[in-house]
Amino acid sequence: DEIIIPPKTIVLTAENYNEYETDKTFNSNVNKGDTIDMQGLFDSSLRGLTINKPVNIISSTNDANISLDSDLDTRRTGNQFIISSKASGTNITGINFYNTRVTVDGAKRVSINNITYTNYMEQIGSNVGGFSIRNYASDINVTNSKFYTHGNFGHSTLVVAGANNVLLENNTVVGETDDVNVMGKIGNLVYITTYNTGGENYNITLKGNVIDGTGILRDNEIANTLRIQGENITLENNTIIANDYAILEQWVQGVDVLVKNLIIKDNNLTGTVGLSSTNVTITNNTID
Repeated sequence: DEIIIPPKTIVLTAENYNEYETDKTFNSNVNKGDTIDMQGLFDSSLRGLTINKPVNIISSTNDANISLDSDLDTRRTGNQFIISSKASGTNITGINFYNTRVTVDGAKRVSINNITYTNYMEQIGSNVGGFSIRNYASDINVTNSKFYTHGNFGHSTLVVAGANNVLLENNTVVGETDDVNVMGKIGNLVYITTYNTGGENYNITLKGNVIDGTGILRDNEIANTLRIQGENITLENNTIIANDYAILEQWVQGVDVLVKNLIIKDNNLTGTVGLSSTNVTITNNTID
């Protein structure tokens, strides 16, 4: 018979990190169902972490700051925070991420709530996005969280790529370009895409979010407030603010990729809605 080990709470700090981590994953000192209470700063010297079993990650002291410096530099590409498929069932609450690539990679039943994510003048998510839900991930909720990007050389901030049954609710996503140097460019703020993934997006809901692209300069041609692609996409009760396009479809080699079964309702939109898809239901929106 399988021995059932009761879940425990582990207070995790930079000082005792190596006691619970081996080769960038949780070792046998961490069991399924444990609560990982992260406290203080976790910087690039810790080399990244792949969650490889279902756990609950919190910060009872409200000061957990994961700052892994996931720069484009190939020597640091491993400095990421990854929720792998083995971590299906994981919950993350109240964690701060700074210049850290965060990826939900094929996991299922993951809840991410009340996090802050900041990407400031560093290219951490080239070709995949800074915070990415991808590779057949499913039943993923990201709620009550804040995302802020200021310059990153042109990658997207919050990405859903080849995933299904994803809910993005009550989040704030803000992006700003910086015209001081080329690093000041950014990508799309929210990108529902098939770019660099083999899967399709299915049943994606954005509800009650604020997506603010007013800080994107018009000459930043690779950045839009919201781009979408997939089937059964619902945009409901969001506030989307843009200097040009509030909503666009994914663009591939000069052609918009059509969305199947798109619902846009009860949103406050500032900017143009530029859609080529025909199976779209648009009701009760305010468009400025």
